[in-house]
Amino acid sequence: MDNKTYRIGDFAEFSGISKRMLRHYDKLDLIKPASLDQTNGYRYYNASQVDEVKKIRHLQDFGFSLKEIQRLLSLPLTVEAFMDILKDKEAHLRVEADTTTRQLLKLQHFITFVGKNPGQINYVSDDTFTIIKENERDLTQVPEKRSVPMINQEMREELYKVQNTLGFNEFIDTSISKHPESLKTMVILDIDRFASINDRYGFDAGDMVIYQTYKFFKKSFQALLKAPESRLVRIGGDEFGVYLIDTTKKDIITACKEALTNIHDYDFNQHGINEKLSASIGIFHSYDVKHSKELYHMSTKALLDAKRKGRNTYSVLEIDD
Repeated sequence: MDNKTYRIGDFAEFSGISKRMLRHYDKLDLIKPASLDQTNGYRYYNASQVDEVKKIRHLQDFGFSLKEIQRLLSLPLTVEAFMDILKDKEAHLRVEADTTTRQLLKLQHFITFVGKNPGQINYVSDDTFTIIKENERDLTQVPEKRSVPMINQEMREELYKVQNTLGFNEFIDTSISKHPESLKTMVILDIDRFASINDRYGFDAGDMVIYQTYKFFKKSFQALLKAPESRLVRIGGDEFGVYLIDTTKKDIITACKEALTNIHDYDFNQHGINEKLSASIGIFHSYDVKHSKELYHMSTKALLDAKRKGRNTYSVLEIDD
């Protein structure tokens, strides 16, 4: 490409980006004009700068914001460092995608539930709604309560006992401050292709898969969870985590292998699912951990690595022996 300079309007036309956005790039120090006419304020760009525009738009396609791209392009990155950044973005997007998928499935489930239970619905608490049927508007009556998702009471009560992520993060941060020299471990288990399970077999079957997976995960880590600084958490609909301190790599991997084997070997046909299911596990442990978010972020990266290997396996990230 030649080094001819073009006024901003002409450059915008053949680069495929608006003049307004080019001015915005200039403010962010992403793409500066090759020259600026001091007398009239005209911006001039080189034809070679089209490649810079393509690079920015390519990174935007991966979900990077303009501010993130500005920081990226300002660093002298090696290929290895750039790959780490891309993997971090992959982990971030995966969490966002999982959150959106869970919200969509819950919404679809609730739409089905409301369709079968017409009437006025009052929000009570997480996953609980009060249904007042059209012919039961006498305020002296006790409203009928239904749960969403509609799983049996035993499953519902046991899963609700599992700590949520907010309390879990507070617990970890307190533990880190109390034991700065200890080895901290985070283990995350995620059911493989869980969204498709709900799609093919329905929400009740999906609920049973979550519950059965939880039981296998809890049982496999039962001995390790006896330690006072250990904790089990339900991170999302089909994702569970375990926090441990000063636990050996061997014991952790043994527990993970047991959980994966039990999930894969379990006969889900009895719940109407005529296929083998599996899970993936990410493990991160380190002495140098400052915050619960770091543990979750790094163990999620390990989880993604396990799924890249083909699922139904575990991956360990940054082990400090």
